[in-house]
Amino acid sequence: MNNEKIEVSAKSVEAAVKKGLEKLGLAKEEAEWEILQEAGFLRHCKILIGKKPSQSDLARDYAEKMLELMGFDYAVETTETESEILIQLTGVNAGDIIGRRGDVLDAFQYMLNVLTKNFDDDFKRVTVDTENYRAKRAETLEKLARNLEKKVRRTAKPVRLEYMNPFERRTIHTALQDSPFVDTASEGDEPRRYVVIKPKAGLKPRPDGERRSFRGGDKKDGRKRRNENRTRRDGFDDAEETEPSAARTEPEEEKKEPTYDGGVMKKLNFVYRSEKKRRRLK
Repeated sequence: MNNEKIEVSAKSVEAAVKKGLEKLGLAKEEAEWEILQEAGFLRHCKILIGKKPSQSDLARDYAEKMLELMGFDYAVETTETESEILIQLTGVNAGDIIGRRGDVLDAFQYMLNVLTKNFDDDFKRVTVDTENYRAKRAETLEKLARNLEKKVRRTAKPVRLEYMNPFERRTIHTALQDSPFVDTASEGDEPRRYVVIKPKAGLKPRPDGERRSFRGGDKKDGRKRRNENRTRRDGFDDAEETEPSAARTEPEEEKKEPTYDGGVMKKLNFVYRSEKKRRRLK
C-alpha cells in the first residue's frame, strides 16, 4: 500500500481535496484527509491528504501502537481472509499479553475491533492470538464440554459453566451441537454470560449399575476389573469426572477484576480511550 501523503492548499477544503485527489490519482472514497489550516482573510486552507489505509493496515498500526504504549516488545504479523483479520503477536513472556484465562488478550482484541469497526461496509472481525493460545484454549474447552456432557447424561440435570466470552461460549456450543443427549444455551448478560448444558427432553438419569460395559467382561484371568473398586462415592468414575482446571462448572458469585504487573488493563484502557477520542468514534 502506498502511504504517501501530500500537503495541498486551495481557497476551500473542497477545492483542496479535489486538487489532492487529482495529484494522487484517487477516488474520493479511497482517500482520507486532515485539515491543517482553515481558509481565512488572504489565506488559503491547507490539508494533508493520502490513501485511506485498509482495515488490516489500520488494525496492525493500532496493535503496534498499543503494544508500544503498554511497554511490550512483540512482533505483529497480519493475515487476512475473506471474513477475518488475524493478528499474530510474537515475543517473550506471552503470558503477560494473554493474562488470566486470556482476559488481556481478549481486551486487546476487543479494542482493535472497536477502533476499526467503522471501516466502511467491508468490516472484518479482528482476531488476536499469540503462542497458538486460541487453539489450545479451544481444545481445553472441547474436552470440558465432552466431560460435562457425560455428567449431564448420567444425572439428567443441567450444568452451568462459569462466565465466558463469546469465543469460549461458541466453542462449547459447537462441541456439543450434534450431541443426542444434551442441548446448550447461553444465559445472562455480558460480561456475566455463561453456557448451560441441559439434558434433552426425555433423558433419564443412568443408575450406577448401568454405566459403561467393560470390554472383556467383569473378569479377566480370574481377576475383577481393576477400576471396579475405584468408583467414587457419588457413583462417577474418576476418569470421566475429571474437568480441566481452566473452567469450572459453576460461575463465581463475584468475578473479580484480575490485576497485572505494570497495570496492563489500565494501559489498554488509556490507549483505547485516547484513540477513540481522536477518531471520534461513537
